[in-house]
Amino acid sequence: MARSEPASINRKILHQAALWHATLGDEQVTSKQRQDFERWRQQSIRHEQAFDRMASVWQQLDHIEEDLRLPAAKALQQATRTKRSTLPLVAMVTLSACWISLSSELSGLFSDYHTSHGQRQQITLNDGSEIILNTDSAIDVDFTNQQRLIHLKQGELYITVAADVSRPFVIQTEHATATALGTQYAVRVRRQTTEVVVTESKVNVCPEQTSPCVVIHQNEATSADNQQVATPHTVDADLHTAWTSGKLVVDNWPLSRLLAEISRYYPGPLLYSDTALQSIQVSGVFILDAPEQILTHLEHSLPIRVNRAGKFFAMVRPRNH
Repeated sequence: MARSEPASINRKILHQAALWHATLGDEQVTSKQRQDFERWRQQSIRHEQAFDRMASVWQQLDHIEEDLRLPAAKALQQATRTKRSTLPLVAMVTLSACWISLSSELSGLFSDYHTSHGQRQQITLNDGSEIILNTDSAIDVDFTNQQRLIHLKQGELYITVAADVSRPFVIQTEHATATALGTQYAVRVRRQTTEVVVTESKVNVCPEQTSPCVVIHQNEATSADNQQVATPHTVDADLHTAWTSGKLVVDNWPLSRLLAEISRYYPGPLLYSDTALQSIQVSGVFILDAPEQILTHLEHSLPIRVNRAGKFFAMVRPRNH
């Protein structure tokens, strides 16, 4: 039985424990890796307790549905084949849209501004523009006499742009650029696309590699990949950006979509099966700073069960499973 963890076992140690559990579970594990693990384990009682917790998590995975277990195992096996120096850049557990990202803290170390998992931050730039960074986000700021460039490396931001006609304000991602033609808009980086929502005035969105660009107006949204910008569609921009005030407004969402959003704020892995939960819809207003309370509310109001292992692991399943 795993020992209970003290409050001082932080997320970084749990990440290291997840890494070691994956490494030791690989058929290609070497004797040197085993020796390195023993040295790490003996450095602190917290290391040993964190590893026990991770082992307990995987014992629970042994009893869940195949469509949950196989993606997790595949992600962990992929991680252990990666050079150790790059392992923090690999997602350790991938379950539907939920995963533990080991890259966010490392990315933040090399960024001008960043937020940790579950954190939001308001930033005032030297031109007077104001940025709100959502959870697990990172940006670099590059202001010159010709333009004001924000490189959104990961996550999501909301920007209120200060007027300066001589210097365009541009948000750049790996997929596209979003140039302000007004004042307020939100940009979110996903795996294969960048999303833009305009709350005031308009924004010019251009794909990274090709043209044409598309102008997005107030209460419109679009997504862009490297090649093209999707046709804009009408949205309630205030609802889409409610996260800036710590709220998530949901209107008839699939439960799996809501869980994907909650996982961005949950302190550890949040596991579920898209297939098993696909028929459950949910609406409501949720407080993002209280993800555990959201899960408790969902468990009481929907036909689901939430199994927990301490404060850092939760698994959502239909109640009849």
